[in-house]
Amino acid sequence: AWPLRIATAVLAAGHELGRVFFLRDGGRHGAPGSETAAAWQALQARHPALELALCSGAAERRGIPAPEDASTDGVITPAPGADGPRPGFVHVGLGQLVAALADADRVVDFPAAADAPP
Repeated sequence: AWPLRIATAVLAAGHELGRVFFLRDGGRHGAPGSETAAAWQALQARHPALELALCSGAAERRGIPAPEDASTDGVITPAPGADGPRPGFVHVGLGQLVAALADADRVVDFPAAADAPP
């Protein structure tokens, strides 16, 4: 996925990337069985400050419910085989997106997969 390649390149170049916000169909990146979830998790493992944020509403509409035992900071650690999102992803609301936009000096918005370049 090209957003993952761009995020990897940004971090490799020494830039700060605090949050990747998965909105609408992007929430599927955190779904169990997602082809790219493991790659995002590996990137986060190398860059622990990187937050992989799933829009909670979008995720739930796509069958990725927030675990009932999510801590107050939204960190998700589902049991193996659980139906919730993959470990390393957090459920957040649009308020966190607005806060991130206010704090960021640059924002990159990736189009839906149908609009993505080859």
